[in-house]
Amino acid sequence: MTDLFRSAFRSHPAGVTVVTAVGHSGPVGLTASSVASVSADPPALSFSLSGSRSAEQLIEAETVVVHMMAASQVDLVKVFSKPGTERFTADMD
Repeated sequence: MTDLFRSAFRSHPAGVTVVTAVGHSGPVGLTASSVASVSADPPALSFSLSGSRSAEQLIEAETVVVHMMAASQVDLVKVFSKPGTERFTADMD
């Protein structure tokens, strides 16, 4: 696990991520460019939220997933970066 974690951060310097979770109110997702590796052993990372309405749902969630996005996924990143945009639709992969 440690090697995979290191490899992920090595190949994604200063990249954009999409953070997703399922809270009490349903699925939530947002973009975050403030993701940083805190420790490789055990694997830990941090990210910041500023004034996000999604913050409460992320805090309540049992699991939070950080998706490291590629340049080819810019359209998906844009969906999660705009407030009020419909997310988690049937036509999304």
